Amino acid sequence: MTSIILCGITLLLSCVLPNDKPNESIDSLTNKTGKQTTDITGQVYSDFFTIDCPCELQIEPNYINKSSTFYKCADLDNQTFYRISIDNQAEALRQLKIQDFNGTFIKNFLNEYMANLIREKAEYTEIIFNGQKAIIYKQSITVDATPITSKSIIFLANKNSFTLSVMTNAKMADKYFEKFINSFKWTVQPKSIAGKEVQQQTPTSAYASPKYGYTINIPQEFRKTSATGKNIDLKLINDGGNPILVNVTPRQAEEYSITAHDYTAQMLENSIKPYNPSFNIIKSEKTYIDGEKAFLIYYTDSKSGLKAIECYIFYKDKAYVLTATAKTNDFINFEKTFLSTIKSLKFKR
Repeated sequence: MTSIILCGITLLLSCVLPNDKPNESIDSLTNKTGKQTTDITGQVYSDFFTIDCPCELQIEPNYINKSSTFYKCADLDNQTFYRISIDNQAEALRQLKIQDFNGTFIKNFLNEYMANLIREKAEYTEIIFNGQKAIIYKQSITVDATPITSKSIIFLANKNSFTLSVMTNAKMADKYFEKFINSFKWTVQPKSIAGKEVQQQTPTSAYASPKYGYTINIPQEFRKTSATGKNIDLKLINDGGNPILVNVTPRQAEEYSITAHDYTAQMLENSIKPYNPSFNIIKSEKTYIDGEKAFLIYYTDSKSGLKAIECYIFYKDKAYVLTATAKTNDFINFEKTFLSTIKSLKFKR
């Protein structure tokens, strides 16, 4: 099986062509024409999914891979470019004499894709996206002396690989990307979602803070318990003693001039290591939670044998820190639950 990195320089440049007809909205995936809205053109339909895009996705007829369907558009007002690539994997399945994707096929495909990303020195992370194993990756290029950041997600379902991409300036890439992919919805549920994986999803209930007004999901295996820390507004815990904490403090005067995206792993390590030398950040990411800039870190504490995910967010006059912790050897069993809980945070508007 051969996979191809789809965001090479040639393909990226092909995405920055403006649309020829800015005054009408074309639903490229079905060739339906309709009126353009002021913000989102409406959901774009394929045989498998819907997605919202702020510009008119149009098919690229000269795309060299004949087993693929490639759509692109340009939001020129925000200097942002969108693309969707749907690559038919039927031939790869036929060569392996299998009818549909299985765990081995998906694992090998994504592992080969990650190997290519490593060779291209791209940033990447593995996630679960709408029930499917996926890779999010980011690359930087220069077009006409202008730096551009490309952020993409790739996953497999319904005998196709799907790549959703956004290209824009580095400061806005995360925000536009999150908005784009979060609007994705299956219309034809892949077998891995409709069957086994749906049964394995962890049901949640919602908690609303009476003091601060935010809401957050509580995974089924966790329960609310009393907290001893002065600034801990919520403490969730499971039977194994793994805590998820929401810490809320007043925003300091100097913090009004920064956002969570101004945080760096080095800055946090420099502030914490003098008090805890065993603290070590192993991964960090600038992201968005409920549309607000957030800084997410993974850290270990070699002295206590713990590993945690921690997220920093400013909202209005408050600073929020969400922390989810497990023993290092058990962390992999809780990582998805921890991440989905943190990302479920919603602020009262």
